[in-house]
Amino acid sequence: MRLRQVTALLAFAGLLTRRAATAEQLAPPRLADAQAEALYFVWDADPGLLMTLLTDAWWASNTTVSLARCSGLGLGACVVDSELLPSAPVTVQLLAVDPVTHTEVARSEAVTFHTAERGECGTLPDATVWRDNQAHLRADVTECLESCSISGGECTEACVLKRTPLSQRCGACWSSYYDCASEHCTVSCGFSPRSSKCHACTEAACTASGLACTGMPLWAWTQGGGASPLGYGYNTE
Repeated sequence: MRLRQVTALLAFAGLLTRRAATAEQLAPPRLADAQAEALYFVWDADPGLLMTLLTDAWWASNTTVSLARCSGLGLGACVVDSELLPSAPVTVQLLAVDPVTHTEVARSEAVTFHTAERGECGTLPDATVWRDNQAHLRADVTECLESCSISGGECTEACVLKRTPLSQRCGACWSSYYDCASEHCTVSCGFSPRSSKCHACTEAACTASGLACTGMPLWAWTQGGGASPLGYGYNTE
């Protein structure tokens, strides 16, 4: 019996020593790969600890590193792929918790990484404009498309740049989008650019190329409500 007690005490002491070492040595997560809408992280996991990857919520303008993205016993990797824009910063921190006592054992320093650039709007300045103006950005673009329905793509681009702080290279995407709509959807959109017919036509003919030009994910276009992600058919009939 005494031998078992001694063995158990030694094992417990070893566990405490190992976890104390973990607290001293817990390194921040490492970036394994960066894409426009996803970041892949890895780290040296302890199989006996509950490992959690925390991030901030940049899209929501929340700089507190408290959003749990992945959590698991001995977890050593995590993919962060929700609500990320191209070139956007993501601050991450690794948390180690004792699964028995539920107490924090260690916490790494917070480090910041960026997603990859993509398209003409997928830069940090434009991504920031997208975030800060998400409530009315599409409405502004829609009004530009409608007010320039006769004047053409250059008028649309100039209007977008006047109404929003987007860069010139980003604003040029709406000139291309207008040209696409004019080529394929004149009949459907000519007199009713907010109609369901206009929306259906531009969705089928121009949305894919428009999204590819901007580089922005579809979800970032749906924050303000409405139908067409790029402008036409914003309020369907």
